[in-house]
Amino acid sequence: MEWLMASLIAGSVMTVLAALVSSQDVCIVGSMIGIVPGGLPHWFLPHDDPCKCTAIRLGGMTLQPPSYQRGSPYNLTSLILSEDVNAIRAFFKCRASTTSDIARCESPVPLGLEDGSILNSQITASSQVSEHHGPSHARLNNGNGYWTPLTNAGSWIEVNLAENAMVTGVIIQGSPFDDGAFVTACKIGYRASTSPTSDYQYVNAANGEPMMFQSQTTDAKAAVTVAFPETIEATVIRIEPLAWHIGVGLRFELLGCYN
Repeated sequence: MEWLMASLIAGSVMTVLAALVSSQDVCIVGSMIGIVPGGLPHWFLPHDDPCKCTAIRLGGMTLQPPSYQRGSPYNLTSLILSEDVNAIRAFFKCRASTTSDIARCESPVPLGLEDGSILNSQITASSQVSEHHGPSHARLNNGNGYWTPLTNAGSWIEVNLAENAMVTGVIIQGSPFDDGAFVTACKIGYRASTSPTSDYQYVNAANGEPMMFQSQTTDAKAAVTVAFPETIEATVIRIEPLAWHIGVGLRFELLGCYN
């Protein structure tokens, strides 16, 4: 009877704790004792959805088995303590499926053009003026070349990330050489993995029309960060030059968070 009462109390404590931390999205990790005599503690997270956690902290609650089995939806194979929402979402392999999830990319990072983790085969373009000006040369800070199309008008370059990502902006550069070619205005198209290949949306302005991003620099070698008004969820990002100095010359990086 004492064991039953203890289990019921523990279950009630977990329910109250889960409700409390869920309302604040600060999740408290507890430990499970007595599973293996003398063994290491096992950890549980009394939260209905760890992907909603904005922080995970260590609590002081311990439970005897089997009470943890009834009340803990997430028994952890390893301990995670973090104040970084992106690290938490990566640990639990969370997907960005709602508007609130998409907005969680609070610490955007480069998505892989400059460091080469995005492969050459993932970068395509409308055309290229030569082999040395192909889309694979359009990586930020590439000192050996840049992308320039055969025809400036109507040109585009795009990156297939191979999975949906939360994209918050781009960094744009022009030619690294003294020819001075660079893009002065562009619009950004995108599509998600579930969209037909021809179904592109655009990063829009407040009036609902595609936003024209304009560069304020006259230096082709300068890196200009273009922040989107809202985070977008996309698999493919397309840059469409609208205006340029001398000609379209482009190197760039995408900013955001992988899901």
